[in-house]
Amino acid sequence: MSELRQLVFATNNAHKIEEAQAIVAGKLNLISLKEAGIDIDVDETGTTFHANALLKAQAIFDATGLACVADDSGLCVDALGGAPGVFSARYGGLPVDHAVNNDKLLRELKGVENRKAQFKTVLCIVGLAKDHGSMENYGPLFFEGSVEGEILQAQSGAEGFGYDPLFRPDGFDQTFAQMLPDQKNALSHRGNAFGALMQFLTQNGAQVPAVKVADFDYDLTVDRIAFEAIEPRDASKLLVYRGSSGELSIATTQFSCLSDELGPGDFLVANDTKVIPARLQGRLASGKDVEVFLLNPLDADWRTWEVMVGNRKKFKEGDRVYIGANDKMDGDFDDCLAIEWLDRERNRIQLILPMGFGDFPSAIEVFGKVPLPPYIERDVVEADKDRYQAIFAEKAGAVAAPTASLHFTDRLKDELLNGDVGFGYLTLHVGAGTFKPMTAEFASGHDMHSERFEITIQLVEAVLKSISTGKR
Repeated sequence: MSELRQLVFATNNAHKIEEAQAIVAGKLNLISLKEAGIDIDVDETGTTFHANALLKAQAIFDATGLACVADDSGLCVDALGGAPGVFSARYGGLPVDHAVNNDKLLRELKGVENRKAQFKTVLCIVGLAKDHGSMENYGPLFFEGSVEGEILQAQSGAEGFGYDPLFRPDGFDQTFAQMLPDQKNALSHRGNAFGALMQFLTQNGAQVPAVKVADFDYDLTVDRIAFEAIEPRDASKLLVYRGSSGELSIATTQFSCLSDELGPGDFLVANDTKVIPARLQGRLASGKDVEVFLLNPLDADWRTWEVMVGNRKKFKEGDRVYIGANDKMDGDFDDCLAIEWLDRERNRIQLILPMGFGDFPSAIEVFGKVPLPPYIERDVVEADKDRYQAIFAEKAGAVAAPTASLHFTDRLKDELLNGDVGFGYLTLHVGAGTFKPMTAEFASGHDMHSERFEITIQLVEAVLKSISTGKR
């Protein structure tokens, strides 16, 4: 796939820029006119959304030679014959004043029963190269998005901008101005239009700009690593980000104060995976040490596994690794958990139970060691089997803990529940890929491991219910 050059977003509307960049974050490198060093105002003289979007995109491209995307959007009210439409921003006259526009709209609809309306967006791209480095560009490309809803009798909500306090999308009991930005962007007209744009770029072999791994490098000095967990668990620090209507703040508090940041009706989703002692350290009959790291079970009994193997060259076809052999010299390994290759080329092994064990999970629990993160440079102790486990842990299968969950205590959970904060559970068995260093120059070159997960319909319904009522 070819690399997509960055796109300039042809608008000086700070709200539009912020919203659009949030919509395409991590998918497209969208920069504002100001970030591109462009100081141009384009008169919107068109009579349709398509015409105005083309005017703006073409003007920026002609002036700079930079690939440009422009949007024109507005509110179309059925009872007003589609007005204010392309005149939405200046509906109440100039200079643009959202409050004046909203007041005029309410006056025009006074006593009108039909309050149906649509938000519409048209995106136009000019100057997009057909291939990276190519001199041949696509002609003007258009992408549309819309959302149906109705105009309320009065304004409600403080988020968003424009007509958001008056517009309630179908299927929801909140206006756009009452929704969190992520919720609005997921269903908005602008979000739909950018979704169509991204689909086009994907289908035509475009690629998001390469993200350099080095841009995220930072120094993690030894004195900043907690080799031993803090007690109680929720005495750890908590970074709190608060953002609303363009204002933001960042504060530091304790995790034990999480209930101060959440309110009745908010909904937390916890991972109920349980870490298994996946690190099996043993030796061959020859005395050579071998470590087998369990990744994914290949059967329901946990007899066969996909693994990573340390000192792999020494562990050959036909050999057995004995876990729990320690300094055995007599060759009697009946009381050891044994490992032999099932498919060496595909890194698959099978376990052989020691005497006195009737199932493989029990044997792994006894013979295995907790897979602490590699930056925890100390010996594993028996207490780690409990401490490196979240209070939500129920379903065994992870080889690393879901880190944020480790800070919860039963006291904090009870405090949240008593404050009417909801809890739901999914299962994501965290894999060894979480420990894998990113050695590629660009993020797209990193080989990601897959992970097993389970999400129930009941959880999805609970999350959607919380979102639809304006909760987090």
